[in-house]
Amino acid sequence: MLFGQSGIIKEDYANTLAATLATFLEKQGDAVGVLSFDSQIQSYVPPRNRPGHLRQLIQAMEQPGQGASTTLEDPLTRMMSLMKKRGLIVFISDFLAPIESFGEQLATLRAYGHECQIFHILDPVERYFTFEGAIQFQDQETGQEMFIDPAKAKAPYLEALEKHLKQLETYAHQAGAGYHLLTTHTPLEKGLLDFLKFRSHQGKRVLRRHQPQVKGS
Repeated sequence: MLFGQSGIIKEDYANTLAATLATFLEKQGDAVGVLSFDSQIQSYVPPRNRPGHLRQLIQAMEQPGQGASTTLEDPLTRMMSLMKKRGLIVFISDFLAPIESFGEQLATLRAYGHECQIFHILDPVERYFTFEGAIQFQDQETGQEMFIDPAKAKAPYLEALEKHLKQLETYAHQAGAGYHLLTTHTPLEKGLLDFLKFRSHQGKRVLRRHQPQVKGS
């Protein structure tokens, strides 16, 4: 989530989106919380709606990620044990992690009565692989470095990425969850509008629900 070649890193975009949604929901009278994770849960602020709580949420969002990698299965298993009441769960992440178990976990959350929405955040160069000329890449999680010829790597990269995106979108649709793919160039208003359109289409009430948000590092 610390990657950014287009003026803003994904983490900052995700935090701003989360803060925007939290502010909107709190003004509607909803209780809002935030849970941040990488390979494990890093912080958890339970849902509340009271003076000063929004500032506490934003402060939690501003804490930098601590882990070197991201996994979904263990943090989401732990999250399920924290969700005592039915509510809306908003996932905000680049989802550049194994997702094999994510579909089953989404289905479980839906079976428990939770509404789920997914905001998938990518940098435009990740989404479209717009690199030119031989370039050295470094894995931000492992530190591994390699030289890549974009002309040769673009087609297989985009093929693998599209397969990953399609699988995640399929998991969301099968679970009845909203799926919103955004790049860091996408205006935040579009993310909020997509959120409201999906809820309206599903006939969900925007008011008076417990609204935890989940942000992946």
